Amino acid sequence: MKNINMLIVDDEPMICDGLASTISWEEIGVSVIGKAFNGKEAVDIIRSNSVDIILTDVCMPEMDGLALAEFLSHEQSNIEIVMFSGYDEFEYARQALRLGVNDYMLKPVDIDELFQLVTTIKTKIQQKYSNEQPVESKRHDILSQWIRYYIYKQPLSNDLKDETWLNDYNYGVLVSEMADYSGSSSKEDERNITWKNEWNDFLKSQCTKENIQYVFISNHRNEVITIFYVETREINMPLFIQTLCAEMNNSHDFLLQHGVSSICSTVADTRELYIEASTALAQNRGKHRRLISAYKNDERYHFSFPHTREMGKQLQDAVLNDDKEQLEESLIQLLHYLKQEDFSLHDALQVVRELEIIIINNLHDLTIKMQDFIQPFQLEKEIDLKIHNTFEALHLFLHADLTELSNTLNQKSKKNWIIDNTINYIHEHFQNDIKAQQVAENHFITPNYFSLLFKQETGLSFSEYLNSLRISKAAELLVNTPNRVFEIAEYVGYKEYKYFVKVFKKHMGVTPTHYRSLNTNHIQ
Repeated sequence: MKNINMLIVDDEPMICDGLASTISWEEIGVSVIGKAFNGKEAVDIIRSNSVDIILTDVCMPEMDGLALAEFLSHEQSNIEIVMFSGYDEFEYARQALRLGVNDYMLKPVDIDELFQLVTTIKTKIQQKYSNEQPVESKRHDILSQWIRYYIYKQPLSNDLKDETWLNDYNYGVLVSEMADYSGSSSKEDERNITWKNEWNDFLKSQCTKENIQYVFISNHRNEVITIFYVETREINMPLFIQTLCAEMNNSHDFLLQHGVSSICSTVADTRELYIEASTALAQNRGKHRRLISAYKNDERYHFSFPHTREMGKQLQDAVLNDDKEQLEESLIQLLHYLKQEDFSLHDALQVVRELEIIIINNLHDLTIKMQDFIQPFQLEKEIDLKIHNTFEALHLFLHADLTELSNTLNQKSKKNWIIDNTINYIHEHFQNDIKAQQVAENHFITPNYFSLLFKQETGLSFSEYLNSLRISKAAELLVNTPNRVFEIAEYVGYKEYKYFVKVFKKHMGVTPTHYRSLNTNHIQ
């Protein structure tokens, strides 16, 4: 049966996300192919994709739901529309029905009711499609479902039975992606949609000439899977595929990289063919000298990076010295070497990850602790090389991580300097009336932050440390001098005698007089 594609349109992203994820649309054979935040965005998606059902709000900026419905009534009247309306927009929804909207629902939307409505619409579309679809098109649709089942484990339609004719074809798989892809901006996403559409159009024109059929799958932002199938062995499919890829790159603005599989005659093996093509592409991703990579079943490639120790030390020194210029130069040198030595992007990622781990472990042995970092490092996260498929992306990831490491180390050194300086100051001025606020102001930090920093580094509050030092000095004077207790109290910084006695007893367990009596034999 035909796969049903659905588009969700609402100017509130949370509602779009909720409608897409709250209901398990896949269970009824409906795929949410996109989300748009106004009618204009929806039109762009519709022009680039096959859409069967649209769920849309009425009130939206730029192009509202009514304008979208009117556009579709002229341009794509076969698309079924479900419109959402608030109570104040009820009359607008009535207008929508006159424009061919299938049904409308009042907000807040009842999820069960929506699920049932879409199920009914899906059945209606499939029945219509089944009645209109020619035999060859039906066979293609069935084959497409089986291929998606084997590659992605997507569920099959309940009425779909095993067909022996599926193994009457020879199959080949091509995995393609746009080289130098960067999915960080809407402009790049627009380019991504464009190259997929141009690639599909090119496939149609070329495959028709050679009487080769294909299934086109685009389930990833920067990956297209093309499964070619043909009944005769007279066509050299691998040669056809590689020629096709070369002609595409020579005649279009987009630079594509491809991985080509071997050939099989069993539809169940298309999963293995997909792995072959993906492997061939991955082994040469980032190598623009090899835009078309054919799978070789005897290929055993093991990379080695002989400069790990040298480069690790070079980068580590730049981090320790907070030398941003040296860090950048070292990274440029590293990535240049990896390119020159023809490393694949996958292998280059392993190299930079290994270098980062070595540097972090070495610095951990010095003073830094991993809990000093709030956010995980970029290279610790899972990186999709289909999206970040350039050496420049690896450069940015490693640069961001090592810069964060350098900044944290530099900040930590600054913290240590503040506390070391404070402790020296206390030892030199403990006899004076010194306050934490005064010391904090001298170092241009807030008293609260200073107190927190001091406690983290010494384990004591500022006043606890100061009292401990003063009492330690007082104890020495009680034992080693004949000075009277109140004189010693004043000398170590206590103006009030009673308070001194209280603090002394708290620290030493006895009063100053008792302490002296216990140690009289030490008095010179």
